[in-house]
Amino acid sequence: MKQLLSHSAICAAAILLIPFPTQSAVPLDAVDQALAKVVTFENGQDAAPLNLVEDAVVTSQDSPETREALELRIIRTLESAQTRTARDFLCRQLRTLGTTHCVPVLEAMLTDPESASMARYALQQIGGPAVAQALQRALERTTGDLRLGVLGSLGELGYCQAALQVPKLLRSDDPAEAMAAADCLSKLRNCRWAATELEKARAETRGNVRIHVDNALLACAANLVAEGRVAEARDIYGIYHAPDQPTHLRVAALRGFNVIGGTAGTQALLQGIRDADPGYRANAIALVRTPGDPEVTRTLAEALPLLPPSAQALLIAALGDRGDRAATPQVTVAVASPDEPVRIAALTALGFIGDKGSVRTLISAAATSSGPIQRAARASLLQLAAPGVDQALIGEVSEGNSSHRVEAIRAVAGRQVGSAQGSLFRAARDPEANVRKASVAALGVLVEPSSLPELVGLLLTPAQAGDRSGIESALDTALRRQSDPAAQTAPLLAAWASAPAAARPNLLRLLGIGATTEALAVVRSALDAAPASTLRDAAVRTLADWSSPEAAADLLAIARDSSSSVEKALALRGYVRLAPQTRDSQQMYEQALSLSKTLDERRLVLSGLAAADSFAALDLVLPFLQQDEVRAEAALAAVQIADRTRRLDVDRTKAVLRSIMRTVPTGPAHDRAQQIINDMEKYDGYVLAWEVSGPYSVKGEGARELFDTVLPPEQSDTAGVDWVPLDKGIGNWDVILDDTFGAKDDVAAYVRTGVWVPAAQPARLELGSDDAVKAWVNGTLVHANYAERALSPAQDVARVELKQGWNQLLLKVVDRGGNWSFACRIRTPDGSAIEGLQVRVGS
Repeated sequence: MKQLLSHSAICAAAILLIPFPTQSAVPLDAVDQALAKVVTFENGQDAAPLNLVEDAVVTSQDSPETREALELRIIRTLESAQTRTARDFLCRQLRTLGTTHCVPVLEAMLTDPESASMARYALQQIGGPAVAQALQRALERTTGDLRLGVLGSLGELGYCQAALQVPKLLRSDDPAEAMAAADCLSKLRNCRWAATELEKARAETRGNVRIHVDNALLACAANLVAEGRVAEARDIYGIYHAPDQPTHLRVAALRGFNVIGGTAGTQALLQGIRDADPGYRANAIALVRTPGDPEVTRTLAEALPLLPPSAQALLIAALGDRGDRAATPQVTVAVASPDEPVRIAALTALGFIGDKGSVRTLISAAATSSGPIQRAARASLLQLAAPGVDQALIGEVSEGNSSHRVEAIRAVAGRQVGSAQGSLFRAARDPEANVRKASVAALGVLVEPSSLPELVGLLLTPAQAGDRSGIESALDTALRRQSDPAAQTAPLLAAWASAPAAARPNLLRLLGIGATTEALAVVRSALDAAPASTLRDAAVRTLADWSSPEAAADLLAIARDSSSSVEKALALRGYVRLAPQTRDSQQMYEQALSLSKTLDERRLVLSGLAAADSFAALDLVLPFLQQDEVRAEAALAAVQIADRTRRLDVDRTKAVLRSIMRTVPTGPAHDRAQQIINDMEKYDGYVLAWEVSGPYSVKGEGARELFDTVLPPEQSDTAGVDWVPLDKGIGNWDVILDDTFGAKDDVAAYVRTGVWVPAAQPARLELGSDDAVKAWVNGTLVHANYAERALSPAQDVARVELKQGWNQLLLKVVDRGGNWSFACRIRTPDGSAIEGLQVRVGS
């Protein structure tokens, strides 16, 4: 008589027969002990047994023998598990390592309301025919929510043969069951009968069930397309594309036709574009944006006249996004539409699909319209990228009426068409004033250095005298595009001797751009012109805006000797502006104040003093705080100066700012003074006042060699070293040398300053650098670190000795590559502030 064994007995026997590996990340006997505790596990108990089992599952991935042993142990434990928590945990482990061995025990759980969902969770991951058959059997043994879950799992698996019993559930009296059946059928793969069953059910269902059937049938159609069964998919899409269907279903069908493409796809799009339903029509038009066959594009574009204006605008925009020039003829016709949105859409689309033949259309629209239409046409003229567009624009510069030519000129300038210069120079002498004006402005943007003399010649002999102002502006733009001062002034100096009197004021103003010594000599010579003459006025104004201190003496003489109040004011303004660029700025400020006789002149000098950066300048300004007429100007100037002197002496600057706040208790100067004090206290102690020498480099040597090379600033005799104030790149605590010297690699710079302390004392020198740094105090090397790093505060710390009075601090900062910067702070050995410390350049 044959003895029948239970599933547990079979598993137990199998466990004994499996040849376990000699070693495992988690010993199997420990797993057995943990599983014994899992059987009765409840939430809130010690989770250590669960963690051990999980670890065993994870570490068994590379050992098939161990995984099989674990699976069978977990199956046996699952069959005897006494709590829902235990069963859920064991199902999760089987999801990770389960095979067909565990299907029977999981299938048995599918009818248990407490455990069915976790059983399906594991089964879906395991997959395969055995799982599909188990789910099919469960479908007959379950009802309600349990059956819904099984249907969902069958759909996720997608096995067609396992779902043979599903179609009859489409007609279930339970709507939820019918909807779940429809969803299941929509996910089956390579299932030739699923769509047929859904079509049958469609005629027999209503309400929410019908919605699910419709969605499922459309999903089946998408599956059919993916499987290459296009004809069947087309039949389904045809059902939902009918005018009597809801809009959302029609849109879904239209998208399906668009994926299929071909004649059916094109015809569906055409029908959609012409459809009376605005929502459906908008969706159809949106599909046009997808690039495709030019013949399809042409067919779609030909539908434009059949649409209402709102739909035309949408379709034109979509054709522009499609990027196919096959639509260009029909879009060009739409430019003449009486409907403004249609015109704007057509003009905009031509920027993307237009060709050289579109140039004249766009120019005409820009020239004969305004507002949004003109802006759209101008934007498309700049956007056009087809071959021959630039040449077509150049041709339009010389043809047509003046307004058309102006638009062509604007376009060549905006497109940076350098080859248009010849046409523009000819147009700059055109009889039409607006053409000349536009051409001159374009030349300012486009003219090449070699053509600057020709533009200067135009200034000397313009078509009309009134053109000179525009030509001067164009030259100003063109000259400022040059970086070499000599190149900026050369064509102007060459023209000076033969220039007519009417053009010389223009030349003088332009000479101030390059501001070379030769240019200054010409400007000085013009000061001999008659008082109040246009030439002398131009000379004075040019000097007042001169960029170098060379003009300071001339400005002082004008401020002192001129009988014209306008000239005196201009000269004083320029003189004060130049003062910070000189070593004698203090004397210049004093002279400016002595020459200011009127209230307006004092205000002018005070506003100029605001750019100073010394305590001496502060001493000049502070007395004016006692004068009611200029107190506000003096306070603002003093605060701005103090914002710079804080680099020199923190304590003194704070005292000045607090004095200003007492004198001016409210207003912008008071508020700014408080902001500066707050900021100063955030970055106490950083040295920000320096002189700099550099950059230094040695041909053929990199940063490492440069760091070790003794360069002039660190030699005993430094008489030939040039030092200049370091006034760029000054942050709250750091100094960016790139701002002074530009981006360079394998270079060095030296910075120096004076540090005063009231008594001899040890100190802590904090240094940060990008990249390497050396430091000397009073000529003695106190620190050297070759590093390649980004800057941060106090990367290096050195102990130094400071003598009473002034000490010389010298740093060498070497850049290997990238950013170039440094930071320096001097503190007591414990890191606190040194009382009475002062920093001053040149001491």
